[in-house]
Amino acid sequence: MSSAEEISLLGHLDTPILVGDPEGHVVYANPSFRRRFCPSGGDPTGTALANVFGGGAREAVLKVTAEVLQRGQAARLQIREGGVGYVGLASPIE
Repeated sequence: MSSAEEISLLGHLDTPILVGDPEGHVVYANPSFRRRFCPSGGDPTGTALANVFGGGAREAVLKVTAEVLQRGQAARLQIREGGVGYVGLASPIE
């Protein structure tokens, strides 16, 4: 566990959290996200958002990310991964 995870409250949430930068790369994934979406135990930090998810989930994430960057406003999305449905929120961080 990195020192950033040790001090971040996001690391203690059971909700999967994924943070991306404006260039479309993952800059943070909390332990809950890694457990649920990275079955091989990897860390997606530095990975392009387009490569984190597959199929319809990938399209949903990319579409909502583009909308958020274009409008500058948060947007909700729904994905299904590993047989489980998730509701997400993509939001610009300033």
